[in-house]
Amino acid sequence: MKENIVSRRSPWSFLGLTLVAGLSGLLACNPSPAEAEESETPQEIGPVPVKVAKARKKTLHPHLDLVGILVADPLRSATISSRVGGHLASVDVAVGDSVEAGAPLAAIDPALAMATRDRAQATVEEARAALERLRNGPRLEEIETGAQEALRAQAALEAKRLRLDAAKALLAKNELAAVKVKELAADVAVTQAEFKKAQARLNLLRAGTRPESIHEAKARLDRALADLAAADLQVGYHSITSPLAGTVLSVGVRRGAEVARGSILAEVADLSEILAEVRVPGRAYARLTMGATATVSVIGRRDRAVTGRLVRTAGSADPANGEMIVWVAVPNEGRRLRPGLTCHVSLALDEIADCVVVPTEAVADRFGKPVISVMRDGAAHEVPVTLGLRVGADTQVLEGIGAGETVILEGGYGLPDGCPVEVLH
Repeated sequence: MKENIVSRRSPWSFLGLTLVAGLSGLLACNPSPAEAEESETPQEIGPVPVKVAKARKKTLHPHLDLVGILVADPLRSATISSRVGGHLASVDVAVGDSVEAGAPLAAIDPALAMATRDRAQATVEEARAALERLRNGPRLEEIETGAQEALRAQAALEAKRLRLDAAKALLAKNELAAVKVKELAADVAVTQAEFKKAQARLNLLRAGTRPESIHEAKARLDRALADLAAADLQVGYHSITSPLAGTVLSVGVRRGAEVARGSILAEVADLSEILAEVRVPGRAYARLTMGATATVSVIGRRDRAVTGRLVRTAGSADPANGEMIVWVAVPNEGRRLRPGLTCHVSLALDEIADCVVVPTEAVADRFGKPVISVMRDGAAHEVPVTLGLRVGADTQVLEGIGAGETVILEGGYGLPDGCPVEVLH
C-alpha cells in the first residue's frame, strides 16, 4: 500500500546528483588557505552554475496506490441453506456454473413430506363436507323420521302411564305388591325422558342448523386449510433453488448425503459487478469522497485495468493501526474478475486547488527536516519548508516559499548561505 505523499530524500542522494556542481561551488565560494596565502590580491569568487525552476500554483489530483482483494458484493450474493433435514436426492450444479433465478440447485427426498401433505388434504375434505352439511340443514326425510320417533315415544309413554294407573288401583285393593307399582313408575319416568329427548331433537330439526355450529365448522375447515398450506411449504422446501441469477461460488454437499436443517448447501453471487476491498491509511481517509473514481487491475494484468467507484466504507477503523476498510465497485464485463484475486487499486483523493508546488527534485533533507534551496538576488539560500503531498513529479509546499520563487534543482545542495550562483542554460 503506497500513498503518493512526499518522502524525505537522503542528503547522500542529493550529494550524488550534485557532486560535481556542489564541489565546484564549495571551491568557488571557499578558496583554500594555501591559495589565499599565495595570492597577494583578494581573489574574486565565481558564481556556481545551477539548474533552476519556478515554484508555481497548481491544482493537484492526488491518489492512493493500494493493494487489495476482490470480493463478491454481499448485496448481490446469497448463501443457500436447507430449511428441512433429510436425504439429499440430487445436486444439480457445480462450482462455476451460471444459474438463473429460480434454477434448481439440489433436492431432498420429499416422501415423508408428501405423506403429511396427503393427510392434511384429507382432513380438509372432511372439514369441508361437515361444513357443507351444516349449511344445508336437515333433509325433509330426517325431519319426518324425527317426528315419527317423537310420536312413538309419546305413545309408549301414554301406554305405560295407563298401566301404572291400573297398578295403583290394584295396590289400593291389596291385590298387587307395592314393589311392582314402583317398577312401573320408574319405567314411566324413563319413557318420559325418551319422549322429551325425541321431541327436542324434532324441534332442532325443524329449527335448522344453529349459526354457532356453522361458525365452529368453518373454523375447523380454516385450521385444516392452514395445516395443508404448511404441508405444501414443507414439500416445497425439499426443492432448493437459486434466489438470484449469478455464478455458483461454492457447493458444500454431494448427492446421497444426509443434511440437517440449516446446513449450508451452496453460495451464489451476481458477479456483473464486483468489489475491490482495500485498507486506507487513517491520514488519507479524510480526503476520500464517496463515489470517488478508482482504477482497478488484477496483479500482473495492469493492461486490463477497469474504472470503478468508491461505494462503501467500514463502520469503524482498525484499532491496531487506524486503517479503514473501503470497497470499490467495479463493472465485471465477461465475469473475468473473480472473488479472491489480488488487485491493484489507484484511488482518487479530493483535489487540492491553487496550491504551491515545486519539482520534487528541488526538495532535500537537512538533519531529518525538508529544505529547498532558492535563488534570490543571484545567491543561494537554503529554506526550511513544510511539505504536503507528492503527486507525480510535483511536491506541494505548505509553508516556507511562495509561488514565483526560483528554486534550485541541481548544484545548490550544501552551498553556504548567500553563495553566488548563476543559472545553467
